[in-house]
Amino acid sequence: MVSPRGSWRALCLLALVALCAWAAAALPPAAAQAPTHIVAQWGGASYAVAASDTLLCAGAGPNLLLLATPSLTPTDSVALPDLVRGVAIAGGYAYVAVGAQGLHVVSLADPSAPRVVSVVHTPGSALAVRVAGAYAYVAAGASGVVALDVSDPTRPTQTAVVDTPGEAQDIEVAGGYAYVADGAGGLAVLSLSDPAHPVLGQPYQGAYQVLGVSVAGGYACLAADQDGLQVLSLGDPSQPDLVGSLATVGTATAVAHFRRTSGDEAAYVAVTSQEGGVHLISLRDPLMPIEAGFYATPGSPSGLAAQCGVVYVADGTGGVQAFDVRNPSQPTALGSYAVLSDAWDVACTGHFVVSACGVSGVQSFDASAWTGQEAASWPVAPVGAFDTPGTAVALAVSGERVLVADRDGGLRMLSISDAGRLQNTGCITGTGMAEDVAVRAGYAYVAAGEAGLWIVSLQDPSALRTVKVVSAPGYARSVALSGDYAYLADGDGGVRVISVAVPAEAHEVAAFQTMGSAVGLALLGQHAYVADGPEGLAVLSIADPELPAVVGSLPLPGAALDVATREGYVYVACEAAGIQFVSVAQADNPVRLGSLAIPGIANRVTLDASQRLLHVAARDGGLAIVELRSEPTPTPTARPVHRLYLPIILHRSRPH
Repeated sequence: MVSPRGSWRALCLLALVALCAWAAAALPPAAAQAPTHIVAQWGGASYAVAASDTLLCAGAGPNLLLLATPSLTPTDSVALPDLVRGVAIAGGYAYVAVGAQGLHVVSLADPSAPRVVSVVHTPGSALAVRVAGAYAYVAAGASGVVALDVSDPTRPTQTAVVDTPGEAQDIEVAGGYAYVADGAGGLAVLSLSDPAHPVLGQPYQGAYQVLGVSVAGGYACLAADQDGLQVLSLGDPSQPDLVGSLATVGTATAVAHFRRTSGDEAAYVAVTSQEGGVHLISLRDPLMPIEAGFYATPGSPSGLAAQCGVVYVADGTGGVQAFDVRNPSQPTALGSYAVLSDAWDVACTGHFVVSACGVSGVQSFDASAWTGQEAASWPVAPVGAFDTPGTAVALAVSGERVLVADRDGGLRMLSISDAGRLQNTGCITGTGMAEDVAVRAGYAYVAAGEAGLWIVSLQDPSALRTVKVVSAPGYARSVALSGDYAYLADGDGGVRVISVAVPAEAHEVAAFQTMGSAVGLALLGQHAYVADGPEGLAVLSIADPELPAVVGSLPLPGAALDVATREGYVYVACEAAGIQFVSVAQADNPVRLGSLAIPGIANRVTLDASQRLLHVAARDGGLAIVELRSEPTPTPTARPVHRLYLPIILHRSRPH
């Protein structure tokens, strides 16, 4: 006979098995996982440069670019798994610090066909690297300095890790010592008497923060954050002594010595300012540094390299810049390379891909080379470009017109020719910042920040005209259109619904306050899918646009910034968390299927006309093209989440 206790246990076991079977049935099948991969990645911000006599190696997002000097003409590139943070050239090889992916060694034997020959997964995040003799030294952030034997560059081996007081940002090697820009830890000095096992000495801590270091002529020059330039005497290398300083405008982030001519001593340094530009400073008297000149750059420079009479700048979103410093008081531009260095948005028209490139304006590319079998080669060259006066952050395409939300530059209208060339045809400005744009039936609808929604007539492209401004309480970041309504993602103001049946009489008819900050949205059928910042994805029913109601939500990793939709599926750009794939076969129960890592910060996402390619604009990471390799199948068994409550059975001990 089965005891009552055994019966209860059996009942609970059966209930648990039923629960597991129900949960398994509710999950999307394997076919719904939407196998994906990145088929092409172009561009990205530049954070590192290194120069040889005839070649410049520069980071461009997760790519190492090889550029001819001083023209900065690209010769080839190497794709890497993370953003390029530092690079050094030695003995026919480029040693590349690739952030969390460690050190990659690239052969430069044939500059037209560089190739990775070895990889070392160093601890921490590889931010900078220097090579001295048979050893490479990597500044690895919070992990300090990593020493590697590179006597055979194809088989580097780690020999030591030295923990520094702060976070190692940059490194220089000279005279048997390694000098480490150690962030808040100051300048760390390592003895290399045994190069395989550096020994940490007493650090110099006379600066708020040390971000960069350069050594020449018995002096160490520091890029000392808010303290500008500091000059240290290395009479006793183990005890650097502050002898001179110069306050610079902005935050000093990197420093490099340079020579004006071949016979000149390295009596000058270039110091980058995070706010933009490079200070050129004379050290003829190291005790009294004097600023000799300044070169403005469009981005936020963080890396420097120098050849005789030329300085190269890794200018962040401004790409790579080169300028002549033979006369430091009057530096002159020599060249620049800024292809997709600041990707904010992407749109497709015909066989062209158009990108809003922030401070670099708008660039267009011929995508016909991509056959569906293999990606177009990088580096690609734009077929058209237009440098807008503001910051190009969003695009909308209508026929041969490209509408550009240019922030403080207002709304720009460009024409795109059969060859992909871009030409300005009209513009309009107003209160607020143009953050996004949608176009329909001769009108442009502009999400204009604190100003709300602009409605602009496009009837005369040469004389754009605002016909209505609808205010909103938050900060309008995105706009989408459906029927007689415009839907505005208004930041902390939630989602605003605006009747635009008569554009000149547009007015708000409804609003819905989301849990987070509505920064992006897309429409599909009777639902609005809202990128709700830190709260993930919100789903609103707009069956009655004047009575919107939340019907579903889904927390996501990172902050949701933008949304693209196709039948049954939503793709969400989630900053450093990449692209999140979500099934909305049942809108009230969105199900996360998976994610895809994207280099940089995934900012915008859009689908091409075939609905097979995702175009992802990523800050720092450029433009990624993602192929959806198989057609996702909506999940017929998906259902709202239910909670199953099981009885709690208390057992009391029985008297014997």
